[in-house]
Amino acid sequence: MEKILVIANNINLPRVQRRIRALHYANIPVAVFAFQRDLFKINRFQVNVELYSLGEIPNINYLKRIPAFKNAFFRIRAYQKYNPVSTFYCFGLDSALLALMCGLGKRKMIYEIADLRYDFQVKNLKNKIISSAERRVLGRTEILVLTSEGHFEQFKRILPRIANRITLIENKVPQFLPDLYPRVNKPHISRGRIRLGFIGAIRYEACLFPLIEEVGLREDELEFHIYGDGRNIARIAEYCQTFRNIFYHGPFTNPGQLKEVYENIDLNIVVYDNLDFNVRRAIPNKLFESIYFGVPLVVSDNTLLGKKVDSLGIGFTIDPQINGYARNFIDNLRRNEIFEKANICLNIPIEAIVTDHSPLLKEIEKFSTHE
Repeated sequence: MEKILVIANNINLPRVQRRIRALHYANIPVAVFAFQRDLFKINRFQVNVELYSLGEIPNINYLKRIPAFKNAFFRIRAYQKYNPVSTFYCFGLDSALLALMCGLGKRKMIYEIADLRYDFQVKNLKNKIISSAERRVLGRTEILVLTSEGHFEQFKRILPRIANRITLIENKVPQFLPDLYPRVNKPHISRGRIRLGFIGAIRYEACLFPLIEEVGLREDELEFHIYGDGRNIARIAEYCQTFRNIFYHGPFTNPGQLKEVYENIDLNIVVYDNLDFNVRRAIPNKLFESIYFGVPLVVSDNTLLGKKVDSLGIGFTIDPQINGYARNFIDNLRRNEIFEKANICLNIPIEAIVTDHSPLLKEIEKFSTHE
């Protein structure tokens, strides 16, 4: 088949790298045009495909992205002129809009959404603009890749006409992880202080910081370990200076340092804002990583993630909207419960938590045979 041109809005995201690796290992020719962001920069791209850097773009200020996207437009157009491309694979709405501007023609589009950017039911100007842009993209999308069944159900309900174009690829651990880090068969719960940990981009601080502060007050019983990067690193540094049981380890490579990270914690804190439209429906990669490494989760109630954690018995749910939630949770935390839930994690079959790209590859093969 002809080449797939990938437009990645952050080449350092592990999910993006896994997709490109899957295409490459399926012997699909790939050319990657990639932006960088100031998050996950430690994750170097190491797949042997054509790679063209489009520079760094800011995380939130979309107007400041315009010069970088203008440059990307001309570079991609020039590439198309001399290289046959059958399909665009676009990560995120901005990448998909860039593909449309470059001129799809008879080319097909694969559009991947990891987070919902707007509440379908809230009718304000911002949501109308995003919705209009996304509907235009979806009208040209051959395969819509979603990473959560919560997102799948939402799109199927709001836009039923595209349901047969949706492929679900959850944020499970990479296929090679068992070779890199063979799975342990018993929990590694600390015999000393119970170790809580936050892993990844530091956000939803209003939910996270009360837990850090509560742990900080209980130096004899608990520790809090933070791995990642993001906003408010200065505040994290203050906590580390104030409390002797709070530790910030900085960014880490994924999957290169995952084993080291998960072996250093007993509980994975994934408490996000459960009033957020996307948080209520998303399933993060931390669910599957925690199951793989045998580390129970602490997650927000009234979310799809919370329902999964409860139904599987692999962690605890708390409501960050309730005053005193951090203290109430810590007061009732018991080591034997953590151990029991860690055992349940490790007894979940590995086949249930490893990424399977075959549904996506089969869909690509279908339309490529009709070119």
